[in-house]
Amino acid sequence: MTVKIKEANGISLKLWFPTSLVNSKIGRFLIKKCCDEKTSKIIINLIPTIHKSMIKYIKKNGHFILVDFLSSDGDMIIVKV
Repeated sequence: MTVKIKEANGISLKLWFPTSLVNSKIGRFLIKKCCDEKTSKIIINLIPTIHKSMIKYIKKNGHFILVDFLSSDGDMIIVKV
């Protein structure tokens, strides 16, 4: 997974994360921290299925853009899986 952030003034940042981060303890911890208990349990139970589906899709069709955001200021955020 690649996260690319580019500001209008030319400063850019590119971060690489393994796709397996979705199914890791860190990912589960962050979900528990940001969501209420009921929602986090539902999401955590779905994570293995989502992860397997993403890997299967990437193997069959290649990588895809999950988020492509351009602000009115010219800032850009792209998340490619």
